[in-house]
Amino acid sequence: MTSEAQPAPFTRARLRALIEWDRTLSEGLSIRTRVVLVLALITVSGAAYLAWPETFPRVTFVPGMLLAGLFLPPGPLVISFGYLLAWMTVQLFISPGTRTSAFVGFGSVLAGMVVMYVLSASRASRGLVGFAGDRILFELTHRQRLLAQLPPLPAGWRAECVVAGADGEEFSGDFLLCTQSGRDHLEIVLVDVSGKGLRAGTRSLMLSSAFSGLLGQIDADRFLPAANSYLVRQDWREGFATAVHLDLDLTTGSFELGLAGHPPAIHFDSARGRWESVLSRSGPVLGAMDGMSFPQTSGRLNPGDALLLYTDGVIESRTNQLADGIDWMLGAIETYGVSFPGAAQRLVRGAQGGSGDDRGVVLIWRE
Repeated sequence: MTSEAQPAPFTRARLRALIEWDRTLSEGLSIRTRVVLVLALITVSGAAYLAWPETFPRVTFVPGMLLAGLFLPPGPLVISFGYLLAWMTVQLFISPGTRTSAFVGFGSVLAGMVVMYVLSASRASRGLVGFAGDRILFELTHRQRLLAQLPPLPAGWRAECVVAGADGEEFSGDFLLCTQSGRDHLEIVLVDVSGKGLRAGTRSLMLSSAFSGLLGQIDADRFLPAANSYLVRQDWREGFATAVHLDLDLTTGSFELGLAGHPPAIHFDSARGRWESVLSRSGPVLGAMDGMSFPQTSGRLNPGDALLLYTDGVIESRTNQLADGIDWMLGAIETYGVSFPGAAQRLVRGAQGGSGDDRGVVLIWRE
């Protein structure tokens, strides 16, 4: 699977290094040790300012303030900030500059301490310290990508998957899950969570973990009803999603397709040399009401055939209707002919609405 939502390699490497450093610090050093280190840094900063006031500026205390705010819970943080305030008070009286500039520097550091305390208290209310929240999100996102990886397909089958967040954001409301039973059965579900960006992305992280426990573990025709029941129980204010579920027999090429408020799949019939919509009622969206039924469509992929699944971010724009977007995509993919490799990426990059929406495409074909 590829994704346009990933940050640049350097940014990702730096984030991973920061998270690993935070893990080492959080797990390797006790709270008492961290307090001692912060107090030592504040002491060194204060002593340096007292000895060389012309060399060390008033912001010398800022590194100690930031480290304390990032890696200490509220209780020890108050102790560290109290110690820092004592040094700042001394600074007011021995500052070689004007009293006004000294008070401005004092006020700036004090405002920073208030902000860092609020952040520390907010993290502590969720049982987090330091970059633990970032580490959790990083690991959840990594797990979501693992769940989306296509298993090795038998000879004669190939597939491409692309998921991209709106405006290049790391989090996407579209997500993909894949599983294979033995060597002859492949299940894929492509989900579009309501909204976009970070808000939809956090919901998609939750749903992908829950839905992965259903995919391949229950009968294929029960997947969408079970996913719908789970989403209804969450009672989210905007808690709906659309989905397309594919159950493909890799031996015969026959498939069952279920839709939940999702755009229709597109089938390439090599015998006729044409792309056509797999006609079916789209069914209700997931999360609207419990006990709903979802339509199923049967079909078959013969050698040379292909099947395209996608989210509405690929075909929708502010100026067209859903049907117009499907017609546009049929025309666009017609130009690719039978050259399937790279087609999923081209569709995502050439989406009707540009990069301002989450987009997902799955293309599977039989050689």
